[in-house]
Amino acid sequence: MIKINGKEQNDAFGKKLSTYLEENGYKLTFIAVECNGNIIPKSEYESYIISDKDVIEIVNFVGGGWYDKWSFYWCSYWKTWIWNL
Repeated sequence: MIKINGKEQNDAFGKKLSTYLEENGYKLTFIAVECNGNIIPKSEYESYIISDKDVIEIVNFVGGGWYDKWSFYWCSYWKTWIWNL
């Protein structure tokens, strides 16, 4: 059983992480991926093969704000805005 962002995803078994991300519309520039408690470097997305019992979290960031010193990010995992003042 593979869990991605808290949901079972048995169709991801055996795929390259990069393929899964591409098929599901993730833009590599704006994400971070954690697998089994470890951050996967972007340089390893092409070689990492999703295996049974993997627990993967994909966090999608979007920046913006009113002033240079204010910024906020959308976290798709927690489905909330994260403010950085």
